[in-house]
Amino acid sequence: MKWFSLLIFSLIIFIPSLSSAQKFNYGIKGGVTLSGVSDLTYETHSKTGFSIYAFGDYNTSGNFSISTQIGYTQKGFSTNTFDYFTDNIHYYGAINADLNYIDISVSGKLIFHFKQVSPYISLGPSLGIKVNTGTSGTGNPELSTRAEIQTLLDEIYTNSFGVRTGAGVELHFIKKMSILLETNYSYDLISSYDAPDFRLGIETWYYSSNVRNSVLEFLVGVKF
Repeated sequence: MKWFSLLIFSLIIFIPSLSSAQKFNYGIKGGVTLSGVSDLTYETHSKTGFSIYAFGDYNTSGNFSISTQIGYTQKGFSTNTFDYFTDNIHYYGAINADLNYIDISVSGKLIFHFKQVSPYISLGPSLGIKVNTGTSGTGNPELSTRAEIQTLLDEIYTNSFGVRTGAGVELHFIKKMSILLETNYSYDLISSYDAPDFRLGIETWYYSSNVRNSVLEFLVGVKF
C-alpha cells in the first residue's frame, strides 16, 4: 500500500501545477452515506453516516477532467436486530460498527456540457486511511457483544484500497458557481479485515479472508 499512497500524494501535489495552463476549478461537497460489508455469513445491515470532501477539477479538454478529492467518510455496518433471553435477562436491540476514514481519490470525469446543466460520470482509484473505530448500540445490547465487535474492529487494516464510480450533474444557475448533485459507489478491492471467528450473542460469525467495505454516497456541493 505504500506505493499507492505515494502515487496519490504525488498526483495531488503535481496536478495543481498544471492549472496555470489548463482550467482549474475547486469546491466542497458532502452528504449521506449508506455503508456495509461483504462476505459475512451473519446477517448485517447498512449503516447510515455522512461524508464531506474538498475537491479540485483539472480540465484537460472540453469534455474530460481529472478530479482529485480528499475528505472524511463514515463507514461500517449494523448487526441484525437481536431479541433473546439468557439467564433470565432480556437482550434486545442492535449494534453499529463505526469506521471513520480519510478518503483520497483520483478520478477521470467525462462531462457533457449543455447551457445550464452538465451531467457527468467518473471512475478512479480510492485510498482509505483509517482514523478511528468504535461501537454504538440501540435497545439493551449485551456489553460483551459490543466488546466482541470491538475485537473485530481492532483487526481492521490501517489502509484500504478500492475503486470509486459515480454520476452527477452540475447546475449552472449562479454566475461563477455551480451546484453539484452527485451519487457515488465505492468498493474495496482488497480485504479490509483480518479477524478470527468469535461468538456474537447467540450467533457465530465466520469471517473469510475477503471481507470488504462498500459505501453508497448521496452528495450535494458547490464548485467555483
